[in-house]
Amino acid sequence: MTHPSRALRQRRIHSADPDFAGVRCPDCDGGDLEVVSLFGGAASEILFRCNVCASCFNWIKWQGALPPGGRRS
Repeated sequence: MTHPSRALRQRRIHSADPDFAGVRCPDCDGGDLEVVSLFGGAASEILFRCNVCASCFNWIKWQGALPPGGRRS
């Protein structure tokens, strides 16, 4: 019997995160995605892989809203 690697277990956990609900593949509009890395090209991005068309893409974590403490008056 084989055991899933730690990385694979982490991908499954993060791929089911409700914060990522509504994220769609920009190439095929597919919703069957997995988190490849919690940090993409920058610390503010997440790297996803689409299980429909196999493309990878970065997604901005804060969806247009600044993280707490990021706003200046």
